[in-house]
Amino acid sequence: MDQALRSEFGDRVSYVLPDSGMFIFARFQGVDTRKMVMRAVESGVLYLPGDSTFVSDPDYSTARLNFSYPGREEISEGIRRLGRVFRPSSP
Repeated sequence: MDQALRSEFGDRVSYVLPDSGMFIFARFQGVDTRKMVMRAVESGVLYLPGDSTFVSDPDYSTARLNFSYPGREEISEGIRRLGRVFRPSSP
């Protein structure tokens, strides 16, 4: 997932690679993940908008991404789809 995120988003995403667990908690520059979740679902990708994990002062640019269930190809394809969903639309 790390490689797919870097390839698709470059410096527009930040996260700390976990030592263990099932998720990467990522921050996407210029993206409101709460507003974009339904577009992602329509594209076949599901993530947890990160604002729901905050007790106060939610960060709407964050998302929790699972890497424990899908295989490498599914992760790569999911991140590509997410990139299309999160890409700013041109006027």
